[in-house]
Amino acid sequence: MNPMKSLQKVMKKVKSDVMWNACAAIIFIMVSFITWLSVLFKFASMIIDENQIFDKTKNAIIFYIINMIIACLLTIICYELVLVFQSVIRS
Repeated sequence: MNPMKSLQKVMKKVKSDVMWNACAAIIFIMVSFITWLSVLFKFASMIIDENQIFDKTKNAIIFYIINMIIACLLTIICYELVLVFQSVIRS
């Protein structure tokens, strides 16, 4: 068998696996961010009256920005934890 053809097959497989892993990571990040955002909105609405949050445009914008920043941090933490658990499982 031609070694170049064998190498090409291996490279296609590796490229396919890398693309699948990248797609799975992007989907995980999107779902995790939306989930955390939803949880934070629910939690905030239990503490603060929604009418007070959306009373002024400035308050609403600040509320959304703060929740998005916290959701980003929690998403990054979750992603890092998943990477740690994957490395533990693989080894």
